[in-house]
Amino acid sequence: MSQHGRKMAHKTAIEGDHDSEAANECQRALKKLEQVVLEGLRHGYFEYSVACEVQKGKRRLVIKAGVSHQFYISQEELDRTS
Repeated sequence: MSQHGRKMAHKTAIEGDHDSEAANECQRALKKLEQVVLEGLRHGYFEYSVACEVQKGKRRLVIKAGVSHQFYISQEELDRTS
């Protein structure tokens, strides 16, 4: 998807952040994905991609939908959500 000059916004959890912030990163990512889909439905059309890779023991989840939203999710958090 072309960015057409739009700036890319990055939302990240930085190692060392408060524990409650890191513990909620997976939920924040899921809420953002829901927001992106609902915004697209309201607008009438949308295109987005979701990518994930492992970096330094965490999952780097990137949601691209005109702007890029990035989340770092630890394995421990994933284990708690299953």
